[in-house]
Formats: sequence, C-alpha cells, structure tokens
Amino acid sequence: GKYAFYNYRLLETVEFSAKDVVVSECAFYGCERLINVKGFENVKMISDRAFAKCHNLESLELSDCIKKIETLAFSICPSLIDLQLPSTLLEVEESAINECSNLRSLSLPFTGSGSDDNYFFGYIFGMNGSTNYDHNADNVPNSLKTVTITTATEIHNSAFYNCANIEKIILGENIVKIDFDAFRNCLQLSEIEFNDKIETICSGAF
Repeated sequence: GKYAFYNYRLLETVEFSAKDVVVSECAFYGCERLINVKGFENVKMISDRAFAKCHNLESLELSDCIKKIETLAFSICPSLIDLQLPSTLLEVEESAINECSNLRSLSLPFTGSGSDDNYFFGYIFGMNGSTNYDHNADNVPNSLKTVTITTATEIHNSAFYNCANIEKIILGENIVKIDFDAFRNCLQLSEIEFNDKIETICSGAF
C-alpha cells in the first residue's frame, strides 16, 4: 500500500510475485540501499514517487505488463544509469524520471506522455517540459547519451530541440516522419539509426 516501505533504509531486494500489481504511491520512497527489483512482469502500474530517492538503483528493465508510470516515480535516483521503458507503455506522467543525474541510456516508446501527444522529450524529466521546448535543455540530464524510441510513428516538431548532450538516437521500425526542428541544436548528436520506412523528413529536422 501507500508508504509501505517509506524511508526504510535496510531494504536491498524487492520481488513482485502477485499478478496485476500496482506499486503504490511512495511505496519504496527513500529506500536508499535498494539495488535489485524483480518481478516487474507482474506489475501493471508504478505510482507517484514509488521509487523516488532510491539512491542505489542502477538499472531497470520494466516488463510489457506495465501500462502507466506516474509523476516522479523514479525521481532522484542518482545511480540509475540505464532505463528501459516497455514498448507497450500507454502513459508516462510529467517528471516521472526527474533528477536522475547520471542516466546514460534510455529506451521508451514515444516522447511526451503517450503515443498520441506531441509533448517534448523533456516532459518526462521536468515540470516545464510539456509547455516549452526550450526547457529540454534544463530538464534532460547532461549525462544522457543514447535514446531509443521503440514504437512511435513520428518524431514531433522540436521534440529533442536543445538536447545538446545526446550522442546517439535509435528510431524504431514504425517511424515514418521526422518533423520540423525535431533534433535542432542537438550539438553532440553524431549517430542516428532509422529504418527504410521513413516517408518524410521535414525542413530543419536536424
């Protein structure tokens, strides 16, 4: 339930064994020694601040059963280096992975909150990402070098604008359009992989 292990600093391993688990609000908030989380194949939703301030979490591979990740779910996890969000994910709320200052690799199905919106990449990192693409530079961690978009069909206008430190982008097989200014001012972007199905690359996309 809510706040189940709030600030319980001795917890090192968690395994979810029941089906259709909802990881409740602040369930593992502040579990500073938590390093190993198993059983995500049984989880359908990760709630607000569920794993916030889990300072020793380094890598998470979430299963296809997870459909929603709420705001600040993985916020302030400074050891988190690699995060793979499932391709079947339907919604990610604002600032879900806020202040993960050492994140280097991220895989996610879309930019923004869901497959049908055109929010900017910074939306999932900080509170201003949904309203102004200029905030990409403020919200996306400087450590992030590789981003994979798995299921989206389009990279929207200015989606990665000002993401100056990203070096590699991998676009999934469903991408058919890269919109205006999608990767503008991505100054370190030196490698991009995409499929042969792309129909439109708009002016100034890069």
